Amino acid sequence: MGSNIKQFMPLKRTGTVISPKISGDTIEISYGSTADTACEGNDSRLLNADQKAALDGANSPSTLNVLATVSDITQVSGGSPTVIYLDDTVVYDGYGTLDKTATLGTLVETNVTVDADVNGGVGFARGFFYDTILNRTSWPSGEWFWNFYCRVSSAVGVSTILAAVYVVPETVGGSTVTMTGTGTSRTATITGATPFVVGDANADETVAGYLQTASGTFQIIGFTSTSVVTIATEVGHVNETAVTYTAHKFQFIEESDEIDNAELSDTPYPKRFVEPEISLNYTDKFAIRVYGKTTSTSPRTIYFSYNDSEHYSTFRMPIFPIHNDLDGLNVGDYQHTTGDQKDALDGANTPSVTNVFATILDITTATIDGGSY
Repeated sequence: MGSNIKQFMPLKRTGTVISPKISGDTIEISYGSTADTACEGNDSRLLNADQKAALDGANSPSTLNVLATVSDITQVSGGSPTVIYLDDTVVYDGYGTLDKTATLGTLVETNVTVDADVNGGVGFARGFFYDTILNRTSWPSGEWFWNFYCRVSSAVGVSTILAAVYVVPETVGGSTVTMTGTGTSRTATITGATPFVVGDANADETVAGYLQTASGTFQIIGFTSTSVVTIATEVGHVNETAVTYTAHKFQFIEESDEIDNAELSDTPYPKRFVEPEISLNYTDKFAIRVYGKTTSTSPRTIYFSYNDSEHYSTFRMPIFPIHNDLDGLNVGDYQHTTGDQKDALDGANTPSVTNVFATILDITTATIDGGSY
C-alpha cells in the first residue's frame, strides 16, 4: 500500500492543520481535548444527549433536563402567557392569594406530611385563590407551565406534589346555602340558584368540586340535584343556615416529577402540559389546591415555597393580557367609551331605558317651553 501512495492531504479544521502520523500502512490522528487534536465521541466539546434534544426541539424541560430552546418556551400568538404568583396573603379559610404581581418578602414554605398507608399517600397542603374576575369567555386551549420550588424530608419512596385547578363562578345574587344533618357528611341545599352538576361530586378529594362558606371549604361527595349536594365535614361542624357561598368547579390536576432533594434548591420542579379550552363566564374567578403525595409507607413531609426572590413558585397559563390591562391606556388623556356611548356617537343608537345615550341625530322631536322643534 505504501508504494502506491504518492501524496495525501492533511486534515484541516478552521485553517489549522492536524498533522497525521504514518506508521506502516496506518495513518494515526492525535485525539484529545486540546487545540489541534481531533474530538472523540465522549469529548466534552461535543453536545450531550440533553443538549442535542433541546436543539432538536424534542426536549421538555424538567429537573432531569433543564435545557430548552425558544421552541420549548410557551408562546402563543397574541402575546405571552400570564404568569401567576403564589402569595401568603390569606383570602379565606387559609387559602393564599394568586396574583399577577409578585409580593417579595420573607420565604414562605408550606408543607404537608403524607404516608402511603394513609389516604392513598395523598394530603392537602394549601389552596390559593385568584380574587379578580377573569373578564373573558374562555381559557383557550394551550400550554400550562408549573414552576414549583420543592423539597422532601426523605428521598426514600417517590414523593411529588399535585396541583388542581378550579373555576369559581360568581354566585347568583341573593342565593344562599343551608346545611342539615350530623356527623362527617351534611346535606347542603341552595336556595335561589342551581349551581351543581353531577361531576361536582367525587370521593377523591383531588378531583372533587368544593363548596366554600365563611366557615370552611367542603368537598362535594354526593349529588342529589342541581341545588342539593352532600358535603364532607368534621364531626363537630356547626351547620349554617341561609349563608353566602361559592362553588369551586374542578377542571384538571397535574403531578410534578419526583422530588428528591432534602434542602431547598435553586432549581425548581417544572411541569409543562397542554389542556383543552375551558369555557368561562366574564365574572368567573379561579383557585388551585396543592397536595403532597408519596409512595413511602413511612411519613414524608413535602414542602413548596414562595414569596422570596430566589424560590418563588409560579405558573403560566394560556391567558393573555386584555385591552384594559395594558399599560399607558390614557397617555395623552384619551378616554374610553362604552359600547352604548359609541353607538350614540355613531348615530346608530335609539335612546331607551337600557341605553340613554343620544346625540342630536337621535332626537326627532323635542318640546321646549310648549313648542315642538
